Amino acid sequence: MKHLLHRFAIPFLLFSLTAIARTQTVDTAILGNVSDSSGAAIPGATVTVVSPSTGITKTTVTGTQGQFEVQYLTPGSYDVTLQASGFAKQTRSGIVIQIGQQQKIDFTLSISAQQESVVVQGGQTLLQTKMPPWAK
Repeated sequence: MKHLLHRFAIPFLLFSLTAIARTQTVDTAILGNVSDSSGAAIPGATVTVVSPSTGITKTTVTGTQGQFEVQYLTPGSYDVTLQASGFAKQTRSGIVIQIGQQQKIDFTLSISAQQESVVVQGGQTLLQTKMPPWAK
């Protein structure tokens, strides 16, 4: 009887633990769309999702229609940062997701106010035209 109990209990326990672990991540995601202030989609934007409590980071890039989806997240609090060339970086913190939840967050990025410029200054090389007194 004891052998029979071990024979069925161990596989059942392993199956149960696998099912519990799987339910904590399957379909748990942060997704959304990224656009500019006129409503035009921003493809190629970098989306970074960070769990401050674990330090785990996941990164993806928006699709051709500005859509993104970061899947298989464990329940908890997340910070989401978006960056795109020519646009100001935007971060949303404290986004809480539960088991099996898909949290939809849309971002509207504004044009970056930063401008970079490179200034190259050239100068003339100074030449000494007189010989120093000690060289005579």
